[in-house]
Amino acid sequence: MLAVMRSPRWFDDCPPAPLVRPRVRRSIVARGRLAVALGVASLAWIVAPAPARAVTFDQALLSAARAPQLRGLQQAAEVRARQDKQLPSMSGNPEFAAALGPGGPTLGPSVQLNAAQSWNLGDLGPSRARAAAAERDLLGAELRLELLRTQLLAAQAWIGLRVAAQARALADQEAQLATDLADAVTRSAARGTALQADAAEALAWAAEARLAALSLEGRVREAAAELATQAVLQPRPVPTAEGAWPSPQLPSAAAWRAQVQAVATAPAAVQWRLLAQADRLRGAEAEAAQASSLSLGGQFQRDSDGTWAVFATAGLRWSAFDRGQRAKAVAAEAVEKNLGQALQAEHQAAVELDVAEHEVEYTRETLAMLEKSLIPALQSLVAARQEAYRRGTGSLVDLLRARRGLLEAQRRHAGASGDRAWAEVKAWMLLATLRQEARP
Repeated sequence: MLAVMRSPRWFDDCPPAPLVRPRVRRSIVARGRLAVALGVASLAWIVAPAPARAVTFDQALLSAARAPQLRGLQQAAEVRARQDKQLPSMSGNPEFAAALGPGGPTLGPSVQLNAAQSWNLGDLGPSRARAAAAERDLLGAELRLELLRTQLLAAQAWIGLRVAAQARALADQEAQLATDLADAVTRSAARGTALQADAAEALAWAAEARLAALSLEGRVREAAAELATQAVLQPRPVPTAEGAWPSPQLPSAAAWRAQVQAVATAPAAVQWRLLAQADRLRGAEAEAAQASSLSLGGQFQRDSDGTWAVFATAGLRWSAFDRGQRAKAVAAEAVEKNLGQALQAEHQAAVELDVAEHEVEYTRETLAMLEKSLIPALQSLVAARQEAYRRGTGSLVDLLRARRGLLEAQRRHAGASGDRAWAEVKAWMLLATLRQEARP
C-alpha cells in the first residue's frame, strides 16, 4: 500500500520555477535544513523501540483465562465441593443431660441421666443436600460467565492494540516520507527550482506527520496497558499484538438463526435460572427445618435410697403453627424476580446475537470496499499527482492532498480490519457459549 513516493529523487528533476531572491532562498534553505534535521531527530525518538513482548491472540485469551478473579471462583467452587461432602445425613444432634440432687444424713444423692436423639420428619437432610448442589451449580455458571466476559475484554484489548500499532506504523512511514519530501523540496529551493510556497507546504506537512506519529505513540502505549490489564500480563516488557488476525469459523446464516433459538442457554440466562433454582431449594430447606421432629431416648435414675430406674422416652415436636412460612415467602419472591431476570437475559442475548450477525456482514463489506475500491483508486490518484508534479503540470498542494487522502484510507483500513476481527470474534465466542451450555 505504501509503494508510491518511497524515493524523493524525482524532485531533482522538477521543472524550473520562478527564481526567488538569493537572500530569501538562503533563508528558506537554512530554515528547511534545520526543520528537516529536527524532524529526523524527533522521528528517530518516536520510533525508538522499547523492550517489547510479542503476544498472539491465542496467548492473550489463554492468559486472560488465568486471571486472579477466575482462579478465585474456581478455588471457591473446589472448596465448596469439599466442604459439602461433609454435610451430615442426620439433621439433628444427640442430646445429653444430667441432674444431681442433694442427699440427707442417711440418704445418698439422687442422680438422673438423660440421652435422646431427634429425627426431622420433613426430609431436611436431602433438602439441604439439594440446595447445596444448586449453589455449586450456580458457582459454575458464575465462573463460565466471568470467563466469557474476561476473554471478550482481552480479545477487544488485543485487537485495539493491533489497530493502534498499524496506525502508528503508517504514521511513522508517512513521517519519514514527509521528512524526505521536505528535504528534497528544500534542496530544490536552494537551486531555485522550487517555489517558496512549496517549501513551506512540505515543511508543514512534515511537522504535521511527525505530530501525528507522536500522538499515535501515546495511543499505542495506552492500548498496550489495556491489554496488560485485561489479559493479566506484566506491564514490562511492553506487550505487542503480533501474529495473524483472528479469523474464527462462523456458521452459515441458516445455522446462525437456528442457533439463536437456543438463547435460553446464554450464560447470563443460565445463571439467573440457577439462582432461581437455588432460591427455591433454599426455601424448601427452610420449610423442612421447621417440620415436625421425633425424639427418642432413655433416662437413667438413681433415687436417694439407692434404687435405680430406667425409662424409655419419646417426644414429638409438632409444627402446628411455625412451618417456615417467612423464609419460604422470601425465597418464593426471589425465585420470581430471578426468573424475570432470566427472561430479560434471553431477550438481550437474542438482540445481541442479531446485532452481531449484522456487524459481521457490515464490517466484512466495509473492509472489502476499502481493499478493492477506495485504496487502489487513491493509490492511482497519488501516482497521477506525482507524475503531474514531476512534469510541471500539477501542484505540490494537489499531491499532498492526494497523499493525505491515501493515508487516511489506510488508517481506515487498519480500523476496519480491527472492527471485522472484533465482530467475528465476539459472535464466535457468544455462539460457542450457547453450544457449550446446550450440551447435556
